[in-house]
Amino acid sequence: MIGALIVRGGRINPGQILAIPVFMIAVAATWLIAKASGRRGPSLMRLLLLIQFLLITCLLAFSIIAKPSADPHGLMATIAATIAVSAMACQYALLRLTLPVAPSTAVMTGNLTNAVLGLVDLSSRTQP
Repeated sequence: MIGALIVRGGRINPGQILAIPVFMIAVAATWLIAKASGRRGPSLMRLLLLIQFLLITCLLAFSIIAKPSADPHGLMATIAATIAVSAMACQYALLRLTLPVAPSTAVMTGNLTNAVLGLVDLSSRTQP
């Protein structure tokens, strides 16, 4: 998307630039929360669903207060996009961590989620 905007000469939205790094950080943060909680199965699923719910609620409240749609390229829109991407990352990490045999609901996002979860899991094993 960003490449097409550059070629077309359109204005780049900061939220688009930050989407993938924020997604990766949010997946890793979800993994850390899951590992730190020590929960498994339905208990872990409830915790991660609560976190996703809180992120979506935060997005709703922020959107009502800050009105990010007034300037789609502005700071408030970027913050709203970051919160939304974090909620989506939590959802995909939840799916992989609690229902690993369930089919992914999106190929590219699922692949990125699997890659980040694999990296953080691998890095946690190699440290003493």
